[in-house]
Amino acid sequence: VKEVSKDGLIFFTQKGTRKVAEIYNNPSATFVFWFELWQREVIFEGRSKPLTSEENNKHWQEYPREAQVRFYSYAPTSSQPIKSKERLESLRADIRNQYKDKELPMSEHYSGFRLIPERLIFYAYQMDVLSDVMEYTSKEHSWTQQLLSP
Repeated sequence: VKEVSKDGLIFFTQKGTRKVAEIYNNPSATFVFWFELWQREVIFEGRSKPLTSEENNKHWQEYPREAQVRFYSYAPTSSQPIKSKERLESLRADIRNQYKDKELPMSEHYSGFRLIPERLIFYAYQMDVLSDVMEYTSKEHSWTQQLLSP
């Protein structure tokens, strides 16, 4: 997750991966965040929507240069079998040299999405008493809250 705002959670991935194909096939998604230190969990459920090319480009420009170089080196083969990591490292070195004094254009594989939450669940785990579970559901631009049994 790169950004959280009132409009949703923005995340990025690589085009051509199974994840992207599944998002386009079924935009329903869930993000689960576990906070070990506080024994808390937050679940976001909602629909994923592709970012516009302008939004993708804006975030690409904010991406640190070395992260852009890294993305260029692995994105075309993301989630595919490779013979060795050394090939990707060599490609990364080539990209560094090729764009040494130039800006890297946004990769054709760079793909951002916004998860628009429809349901939030907050768990406060307790070992000695019952855990607290609160659910928030979005309906017609407002949120309802209810306590759930753990």
